[in-house]
Formats: sequence, structure tokens, C-alpha cells
Amino acid sequence: MVLLMLLDVLGRSYTTWVQNLDVAFLKLVAFPPLLVFDVLTFDAVFAQRGSLQWFYLALPGLVGSAALVGYILHLYLPYDWPFSLSLAFAATLGASETAD
Repeated sequence: MVLLMLLDVLGRSYTTWVQNLDVAFLKLVAFPPLLVFDVLTFDAVFAQRGSLQWFYLALPGLVGSAALVGYILHLYLPYDWPFSLSLAFAATLGASETAD
């Protein structure tokens, strides 16, 4: 019984979140922490050594996956986002995965 009540509360919360999602909120609250973390942990020597590998291997993969995921997000999400926002969101999702 308690589990069903919890699921009901979570379901209503999720529905409210999805219906009232504001794109400006994503730009101002969700994206900056990702960027700050990357800037604070940046190692310039490591980036310089791996720049050719990144250019030839990671860049085409990121562009291709961002285009594919952006297209899928644009088609299937019910937010009526413009394609450019779907593409930016997909690129952020793809670029935020760390490869240690």
C-alpha cells in the first residue's frame, strides 16, 4: 500500500515536471554545472597529447551520435522543441560522458 502511494506521488511529480519544463531552466540551471566541472578538472598537457586522437576518432563519433540522438529526441519527445535545441541537448548528453 505504501509502495503504491509512493509510486503515485512520484508519477504526479514526474508528470508535473514534464508538463512545466522550461527551456530557460535547462540553460540556466542544468548546463552550467556540467561546464564548471569540466573546466575545473581540465588538464592541458593531457589534452595536448591526445588532440590528434580526439580529432580523428572522437569528434566524428560525437557529431554522428549527437545528430542521431537529436533527431530521435526531436521526433519522439512531446516538448515541441526546435531541432536546434534537441541537437544541443543530445550533444551535451554525448559530451558529458567521461572516458577514464
